[in-house]
Amino acid sequence: MLSQLLMMRTADLKENVGRNLNSLDTDDDDDDDDDDDDDDDDDDDDDDDDDDDDDTHDGISSECVDSADGCSFNLLLSLLKMLVLLLLVVVAAAVAAAVVVVVVVVVMMMMMMVVVLAVFGDGNGETMLEFTADNIPKVLDCGPSANNVNSSTSSAHD
Repeated sequence: MLSQLLMMRTADLKENVGRNLNSLDTDDDDDDDDDDDDDDDDDDDDDDDDDDDDDTHDGISSECVDSADGCSFNLLLSLLKMLVLLLLVVVAAAVAAAVVVVVVVVVMMMMMMVVVLAVFGDGNGETMLEFTADNIPKVLDCGPSANNVNSSTSSAHD
């Protein structure tokens, strides 16, 4: 889901950059065609850089220069959004990796605890292996002789 969101934001960024680059006015011939009165004075206007021409400002359209959300601002904003999205993806990946590490450590600790109890015991002097070895015959012995064994052992203890 995050990759789809990242792809959508990348497409939006490409669209914004393309739109912003298309809005830059680098062709002076188009502006000269609009002003028919100044056709004779075009040679003089190139030397004078008066800001009489409202359509362009050093090759950038006046919409980009004069507005608060101009072309460069939109481009920077798009790049900032992309960086924030990339940061969110990195943080999400780090959190997911941390969760996996914690789960693996907990499972390994539980397995190690079972091994320690089986080999070294619980502190009362009997290991799990000894306990299991002593009690398996009692659990498996379910025939008529089991009653005799149990009665003989109980009478011996009395």
